Parts: sequence; C-alpha cells; structure tokens
Amino acid sequence: MSILLIIFVVLCVICAFRESSVTGLYKAFGVYGRIKAFLAIDLTIAGVVGILTPFIPALSASTGNTGVSAFVYLLVGVVCLAIGVLLYWTTYRKCPAMLQSRCILSMVISGMGVTVKIAVFFLGFVWKLITPREMRDEDGKTVYVLDQNVYDSSGNKVGVLTDNGNSYVRTR
Repeated sequence: MSILLIIFVVLCVICAFRESSVTGLYKAFGVYGRIKAFLAIDLTIAGVVGILTPFIPALSASTGNTGVSAFVYLLVGVVCLAIGVLLYWTTYRKCPAMLQSRCILSMVISGMGVTVKIAVFFLGFVWKLITPREMRDEDGKTVYVLDQNVYDSSGNKVGVLTDNGNSYVRTR
C-alpha cells in the first residue's frame, strides 16, 4: 500500500510541475483553463468517493453517525460525477482535432497540478496561521503565544502578550 502512496505523490509532483505548460497550450486554443480542469478532476473524484462511501465500511465509519442515509451519499456522488464527466465531455468536444487524442489526459494533469498547488499553498498557509509562536520568557523557558495568550509547555495559560509582542504579563 505504501508503494501506491509513493507513486501517487510522485505523480502529483509531476503534475504540479507540468501543469503550467500543459494548461497554457489548451488555454491558447480556447479549450479549457485552470478552473475548469480543477473542477472536473475534483468533482469526478468526489463523485466516485460519494458513490463508494455506502459500500466501503471504512469510508462509512469515517463519516460518523450523522444520520445521513446511504441514498444521500449516492445522490450527491452521482451528481458530482455527472458534472465532472460533463466537464470532460464538453471540453473534449470543443477541442481541436489535433489535440483531441491527449485532451482528457492533459486535463487530468492540469487539474491535479492545480489541486496540488492549491493544497501546498493553503495547507502551508493555514498551518502557519494556527501554530503557536515560540518565545523565551525571562527564566529562559520556552513559552508559546497563540492569540495574544501565552502558554507554558504543559498547555497552561501563564500570561498575556504585551503590545510590543516581545514579552508578556503573567496572569498566574
């Protein structure tokens, strides 16, 4: 299973690097752009997952007991898959004959490339936003600053950050 994951990650990296040149060619001919490729791949994958969710116990268990019936998952999955396939189909029909043989594969490369780039940017950006900042107190101990509150290594609130952001006022 881990070899499949490694292969998938390598393919994602390749798609991310090739995305600009592949999308540029099709964009120049007015066939598709980044948004259409992104929506097509993501809706298609979401549709397949939605359809398979009621039938795979691990996927059903991960959704929790929310009271959502299997029919809803199937319905949403079918709708997402239909929209994704429709995006591929309309793009293929719009594509010039000289590019049609590679159109769907190129659109998958573009969609995966955009998805990976978005994931790398936003996951890194969000992670940076939600991680606490480390700081040293006057005793040389490491404390953590999150939302103007200062916490010790045990997670106990020990103070509030001052206006200059370099020190804190103890509250306990």
